[in-house]
Amino acid sequence: MPASAVDKEIAGYIGRLVRDSMGRGPKSVNISLSGPFVVIYLRDLLSPMEEILLDEGQERTVVTTREVWMKRILPDIRAAIKLITHQDVVEVYYDWSLHNRSGTIVGVAAEPDAFGVASKESPYKDELLREVDMISQAVQKSPDSMSLYEIDSRTVVVTREGILVPIEKELLRLHHEVLLKYAKRELEKRHLHNDDRFDLIFQRKVVDIFADWLLESDKSVIVFKLNPSQ
Repeated sequence: MPASAVDKEIAGYIGRLVRDSMGRGPKSVNISLSGPFVVIYLRDLLSPMEEILLDEGQERTVVTTREVWMKRILPDIRAAIKLITHQDVVEVYYDWSLHNRSGTIVGVAAEPDAFGVASKESPYKDELLREVDMISQAVQKSPDSMSLYEIDSRTVVVTREGILVPIEKELLRLHHEVLLKYAKRELEKRHLHNDDRFDLIFQRKVVDIFADWLLESDKSVIVFKLNPSQ
């Protein structure tokens, strides 16, 4: 099946799944495939009830509800990607930019080049990883390892491993994963969104930044969505 057909089939399935399970589908679903990554970018995704909750300052309620919702539909997403691409998805990350009404779901396949060879080199690689490392140090610690993947002209993924500090590991041991992930999202994304240097590094406007963690395996993914090249 041609890549464009795969993209359309995944996008169509995700759009229907979100609409059927949430009561309202996204305005658009964009699929980026490269390396081991399936990056699903959803735009204009906010239900009427979520709008009311956000107007009342209940952002945490929206995030918590979506966490429950995602855990319910993740098996369907994994199964659909395997059916369409014939690739096993071994990790899934997701995050929301509620003020932009957008979100991303990142599936990671078992094979490193499952969806083609992703570029790990770019003119801004060293500077970008250095900036991400500085933010990681500010909110937790420097990662044990980091990698950059240029998925397409508008999508850049940075992976990190080994970023949890001892107190976070203890919170995990005490089964406070939900609270820990919420706190990390609030703190780290505040640093990411307030960092004006990303636009300078990419020489383009960064329109969305998403971050998520697999806490038990001490891994994290950051997704940068960029304006089109001039």
